[in-house]
Amino acid sequence: MGSTEGKFLGDPAFDELMAELDNRETVVFVHPNLHATSENIGINVPGFLIEFLCDTTCAALNLIVSGTTEKFPRIRWIFAHAGGFLPYVSWRVSLANTMPEIAQRAPQGMLTYIKRFYFETALSPSPPVMAALRELVESSHILFGSDFPFAPAVLSAVQVKTLDESPLWDDETKYGINRGHALSLFPSYRSKDEKVAPMPIYGRQSVGTRVKRALAKPVVALTEHVRNKEHGPVELFHFVADCGEIAMSNSEGCDVESPGR
Repeated sequence: MGSTEGKFLGDPAFDELMAELDNRETVVFVHPNLHATSENIGINVPGFLIEFLCDTTCAALNLIVSGTTEKFPRIRWIFAHAGGFLPYVSWRVSLANTMPEIAQRAPQGMLTYIKRFYFETALSPSPPVMAALRELVESSHILFGSDFPFAPAVLSAVQVKTLDESPLWDDETKYGINRGHALSLFPSYRSKDEKVAPMPIYGRQSVGTRVKRALAKPVVALTEHVRNKEHGPVELFHFVADCGEIAMSNSEGCDVESPGR
């Protein structure tokens, strides 16, 4: 979690844990939590819309300014949701280099540590977000994420479609994001004789899987259509979830009413 009981990653209370993770050269995936300040902020929207991103951003920032990333350099960090707001504010964050007390704990410069982080794409595959991330880090530090099962299956399909159709990435990079880049972190999952190179994404699917994918296409199209309208995000989220459930059992697609219809 980005924060636990009010303490963000990078807090001295976690130093013993950090030392062990560093000793094991651990890959750590960071998902946000709701910090107490987020719960009491007074905005009547679900925490996953904005406050989760704040939690991730604060955790990443605190890991650097606390000196944790400098003291424990062998931990490899993966941040959910494209790193929250970190790609967008990275230059602003780098101004901390001018503060002697922070520069002492992060002597290599803020951007150096940020560029070592890995970022996954869950609920963040849109071209504007990916463009910011592409400008910040090497593409090899971008990994596929979906937030499934917390995000419904049909929303995962939309994310896959959005990434697959993105004009920002060539085929080799798309394969890397989908699988290849993760194999550099988790080499034991590489298949025997597997080559990390682009290949037809659906080439080895069973007939049953292909049928399910075909049935999902009208649902994905409908979700895209609804998403582009000015509906409330919470209403849309539940609509997508309902639509996804129906799509799994109804060959005619989704028959629930869209928000505002």
